Amino acid sequence: MQGLLEKLKRELEIINCSKQTIKSYIYYVKKYLEFSHERGVNQGSVKEFIQKEIKKKDPSTVSSEIS
Repeated sequence: MQGLLEKLKRELEIINCSKQTIKSYIYYVKKYLEFSHERGVNQGSVKEFIQKEIKKKDPSTVSSEIS
């Protein structure tokens, strides 16, 4: 997983994303990958992850965090 996150960070740096954006993207991708470990990475697990996050936080917050 760490290699994937490093690749993502490198790509985000190449397209000149801010340090805060990179930090946020890495955080949520890592959180999703941990969540989907046993479920697999697919559309269903993405929806489950977003639904789980919405139950913990305001939907508009989740929307801005994952977009």
